[in-house]
Amino acid sequence: MKWLNTGLKRLFLGLFFLASCMLSTHAFAALGDSCATGSNLPGTITDITTVPPTCTATSSASTGQSCGGTSYYNSTAGVCVANGASCTGSGTYSGGVCIPPAPATPPSPPSPGGSLGTAAGGVSVGAAPSGAQQPMCVNASPFIGGGVFVVSGTVLCYTGAGQNMNINAYSSSNGWDSLSLQNVYAQGNVTALGALGVYGGAVIVSPDGNTGMVIGNGSALLASQSGSNAASVQVTPTAVTSSVTNGTSTSSVNVAAGSVVVASANATNVASVSTSATTGVSVASTLNTGTTAAVTINGAVGGSNTSSTGVLITGNGNVGTGVVVNGVANWADVAIESKNYGVGAAQGLGTAIIVNDYGIQILSPPLTSAGNSTSTNSFGSGVGNTSDTTVNNNIGLGGAGTVNNNFGSGGGATTSVVTNTIGLAGVQGSTTTTNIGTGTGTGTGATGGATVTNIGNANSGTAINTTAGISTFDMSNGLISMAAGSPLATNGTTGTTSALNSGGLAIYNAAQTIAANTTVANALAGLQYQNKINGNLFVDGNVYINGTLDYVASQSATTSVVGTSVGTSILVNATQATSGQSGIVMTGSTTTYASVDANGKITMATGVADQSSASMTLTNGYGNTHGLIVTETQTTLSGGVHSSSMTLNDNGATFSNTGTAIQLHGVADGTGDYDAVNVRQLGSGVAMASALAGMPPLASGKEFSMALGTGTYLGQSAMAVGVEYRLNREATMRAGYSSASLGSPVFNAGLAWSW
Repeated sequence: MKWLNTGLKRLFLGLFFLASCMLSTHAFAALGDSCATGSNLPGTITDITTVPPTCTATSSASTGQSCGGTSYYNSTAGVCVANGASCTGSGTYSGGVCIPPAPATPPSPPSPGGSLGTAAGGVSVGAAPSGAQQPMCVNASPFIGGGVFVVSGTVLCYTGAGQNMNINAYSSSNGWDSLSLQNVYAQGNVTALGALGVYGGAVIVSPDGNTGMVIGNGSALLASQSGSNAASVQVTPTAVTSSVTNGTSTSSVNVAAGSVVVASANATNVASVSTSATTGVSVASTLNTGTTAAVTINGAVGGSNTSSTGVLITGNGNVGTGVVVNGVANWADVAIESKNYGVGAAQGLGTAIIVNDYGIQILSPPLTSAGNSTSTNSFGSGVGNTSDTTVNNNIGLGGAGTVNNNFGSGGGATTSVVTNTIGLAGVQGSTTTTNIGTGTGTGTGATGGATVTNIGNANSGTAINTTAGISTFDMSNGLISMAAGSPLATNGTTGTTSALNSGGLAIYNAAQTIAANTTVANALAGLQYQNKINGNLFVDGNVYINGTLDYVASQSATTSVVGTSVGTSILVNATQATSGQSGIVMTGSTTTYASVDANGKITMATGVADQSSASMTLTNGYGNTHGLIVTETQTTLSGGVHSSSMTLNDNGATFSNTGTAIQLHGVADGTGDYDAVNVRQLGSGVAMASALAGMPPLASGKEFSMALGTGTYLGQSAMAVGVEYRLNREATMRAGYSSASLGSPVFNAGLAWSW
């Protein structure tokens, strides 16, 4: 029993110890105390009878709400966080709020460089106060930190508890107010992380006094100077002026309301560009020394720039009242004027180039005998050029629309005479080339666009005459004529050109009628025309005729087509290109014609034709000529690689291959009395005759017999059947029938007497 008592004692002590531990663990938990739920959210103790006590979450928690102990709720993180725990931006939590770290000490700004040329006065700078300052350290807020020192008499606090934001000044009369200091004195550097406001003027000067900034009433100056070199920017309520000088030359930019002036000058030269809201843009330059132009405009594009324009000058001179008469506008979008244009007209001086949307005008005042009596306008002059150079002058290049080029228009007075000379001949031995409306255009494969060149006018008295040696081109009212030599050549009724060294073209406004007995064989009499060509005509190119062609020739008419290479022949190992000809040749004419020999072989010949003929031939890659030739006595048709021919004449049809016999293929079965028999018809007839002949005769001593026979020839086969009867000892009678697959059957019969 002793051991039982000992065991019960030990059990009792153990239960007592366990109960003591549980009571000690929750000894401080009371209803309503702050706690943290199992999800680490703020709550309150709602039941202490449970182990552990029940913690019910608060329905709407906010930042700073206690979670029990040193933990507080943070709404951004959405959980309870312990004081001192790390948060965003290297900060730490305190009371559920993320406190950022103290700002780092700002770096010292770099020392200013340069020099100040001239400092403006008028800015008063007070002296530093004497005596010891009375700093005060204020620690009124739990989260203000330490180390804030202010002038005695001012109270400072953070506006947000525990957050390093703005520092404001507090006074008993005004409450929270901004911090205002009358004077700030610093023996060392002053660094501002935010905006720095300075009132009452400012002077900032470099240590050497040559560079700095001065701000006063109505003016701000930034300047730097070193010896004779100086640069400055001056700002006033009405203008901004920047200037740079080296003591000899000066450049400046002045910007004012409504105007900007950029200028450079030295002792002898001056140049400026100004823009004004009232006077526009002006460029002025006066150079009294040097060798360059007073004003130079130079533009260049390169790199990735896709523009094709180096300098672009545009303008608009039409204010809405402009007038355009016959394509000429009375305003200038862009104008280039000589010095005396507009003021020297009385002396015949002054020239201008006017550019607008309606064209380009080059204007000069009327010349005067008392002043300037001569004016010379040169376009693309080649004077002074070496012999290996070329000058191309393009005037009025055409586009998609119409371009009218007027040169030397007539004067207003009836007595005025205007003479226009284009392509004036030079000295003996020189060459003058005049091109009007020419060119091949631009772009890959370009052949040139359409050009319209107008010469003359609609007046009935207008005449245009051009001459080149003995050749002329004349235009008058209703007639255009062109001649190479005189008189004009004509073929007349004989077809013979009257003068081989002349020819002509006449174009009429009204239809002309061909007179009787003026053409070969009078074949074209009464027909009408408007264009007439006299003399021999050589066309080097294609000819297209859209209409009726009535062609009359006196001696010969030939057409030849010649292949460009051996490749035009399909024959193996051809030696020449193929060629073809058609011709009608009269006896005695000199031309290229076709002839045929006694064996039917056709050849081409050039010379005097010995007989009239009409032919159409082709010469193959071996040089053999075949075709059709008709003469007065016969017609020959030939063909083949070499030569097979048929000649038709009064003796019939003759077939030949250069004198030897040829086969005639493709002959149909003859059916008429005068039809030819082909090979199979011949074979069939011979086969049937052979079949009849092959039947055995009546045997000796017999009175009657029947026999069968067969025959074949040239691929044709036939069968025959026959009977023979002995009438008496001296007489017999026989009959037979033979047939083949082609042709009519053959019958035979016979009677014989023997003695």
